[in-house]
Amino acid sequence: MNKMADTGDLILFKGKTFGSKFQRAFTRGDYDHVSIVLRCTEDEIVLFESTSNNGVGLISWDKFV
Repeated sequence: MNKMADTGDLILFKGKTFGSKFQRAFTRGDYDHVSIVLRCTEDEIVLFESTSNNGVGLISWDKFV
């Protein structure tokens, strides 16, 4: 991932919670959550996302995986 990812790439998620499943059923979508990849430096990647628990924020790729 570190060599392939670039700013603007999207990561699509399919959550396992009731809320995630409900959202997919309601919208008839395959995914319920998305984050945007931001490459800060050659070796540093962060994800920009919004969650119901934490609001909008950044998380490093290393911490995410």
